[in-house]
Amino acid sequence: MKISYIGLISFCASIGALAQAQTYNLNLVTPTQGSNPGISIADQAFNSMAPVSPASYTGTTWNNHVTTFGNNAINNLFSADGDASAVSVALTNNGVFSFTGGLDVVANYAFTPSTAAQTMTFSGLTSGSIWDLYIVSQGDQAGQGGTFLLDTTENISAGSAPAASTWTEGGNYVLFSGIEIGGTGEFTIDWSSNGAFGVVNGLQLVAVPEPSTYAMVFGAAVLGFCVIRRRQRK
Repeated sequence: MKISYIGLISFCASIGALAQAQTYNLNLVTPTQGSNPGISIADQAFNSMAPVSPASYTGTTWNNHVTTFGNNAINNLFSADGDASAVSVALTNNGVFSFTGGLDVVANYAFTPSTAAQTMTFSGLTSGSIWDLYIVSQGDQAGQGGTFLLDTTENISAGSAPAASTWTEGGNYVLFSGIEIGGTGEFTIDWSSNGAFGVVNGLQLVAVPEPSTYAMVFGAAVLGFCVIRRRQRK
């Protein structure tokens, strides 16, 4: 059986694409409050290049949501590659604010005072799929971070550096790894303050490829190597 180089490359590329993590980027934009209202990814000249972010991903699309006090329904997120989806986020908060921050995404945030816990519920996810969730949590003053709870797993952002130029886990974002989705297709994060205010600036939801996908990628690579070696011998 003859396999053309073009066909082999196309096959390997299609399998490799499956292994790339699907990512949803969400940036909370403040309409009026604070010193820097309404700033978005595009406003900060990141619309034609990969935005600053804690997670690695392909694509540059962000979902900029104009966030208001109370309940926010953020429906049908676009993936980082610009594809439409059924993934949605319901976010509650006690207020919104903006400031001139050092990192993209940090410039706007939703907040809650120490006495009021809030929620963010993710829905529209495939049952059995696995995800990593990055939550950016940095206020305009040091110490404004947040406490985040998923079932019994708690992660805390110290909110230690409003003008930071690098991402630090536990400093200005938290990471929940390996979230397995149940039959309802959703999960909920409870968030509150670890000091004066609890803060959410934005988030990234990143799919974890299944082991079978990696096996397909490995198999495609072996096939390609064998075909090339065989032709070289001829």
